[in-house]
Amino acid sequence: MKIESPSNPLIKQIKKLKDKKNRKAEGLYLIEGVNLVLEFLAYSMELVKIVVATEDKLDLVPAGFDVTVVSQRVFESISDTCSPQGLMVVGKIPDNICDFENMSLVVYLDRVADPGNVGTIIRTADALGVDAVVLSKDCTDLYNSKTVRSTMGSMFHIPVLCEENYLDKLKELKNKGFQLITGSLDGDKTLDKLEFAGGKTVICLGNEAHGVSKELVDLGVVKTKIFMPGKAESLNVAVAGAIFMYEATLKRGNS
Repeated sequence: MKIESPSNPLIKQIKKLKDKKNRKAEGLYLIEGVNLVLEFLAYSMELVKIVVATEDKLDLVPAGFDVTVVSQRVFESISDTCSPQGLMVVGKIPDNICDFENMSLVVYLDRVADPGNVGTIIRTADALGVDAVVLSKDCTDLYNSKTVRSTMGSMFHIPVLCEENYLDKLKELKNKGFQLITGSLDGDKTLDKLEFAGGKTVICLGNEAHGVSKELVDLGVVKTKIFMPGKAESLNVAVAGAIFMYEATLKRGNS
């Protein structure tokens, strides 16, 4: 049976998940677009709540999933994109539980506000073998549709934690032997001189306008400069983060 009305109770419930408050209350979020949905179904099938599709996209859904079929008009009413692709999943937000005992490289985002930056950093972390990404409570919402899209599916591949008590988490990691580093124009040493091999590291990336918080500085984060022989004064946080992650990956012997 195909749902033809945007006023259908299920459709109304799905629409509510566009709002952060409702996502948090329900523990659910939206994944939209053919590539993203197929990636989610492949890597996070245990978190699938509802699969929604227009009739022309039914053949794309792997066997074993129940599908709620909707008209194009209904799909457009729940879509958050300019060009709806006719395929969406309502997914369960995973528990933010992670064991850091066997990890050696973690990326921590401190109040990073732009969804595109957060998504790009997560995607880069996935590509370079980072063990986990942790978001402070003041970051942009991980389950915002723009953030989800900008991760290009990488948030389904590696642990991404939305950590409320982030200072406690960083203190815990520091006590476990992790070094905390961040990019800064007034760093004592350049990134290429920093030791990574065999060590445990948290790369801390700060807010686009203000950098890392005073609380993080007080925690003893090591300020490190990126060698920049050109004339630009600074780099976008996602670009700087990529350089830090790449350098760490090389020095850990994972090239």
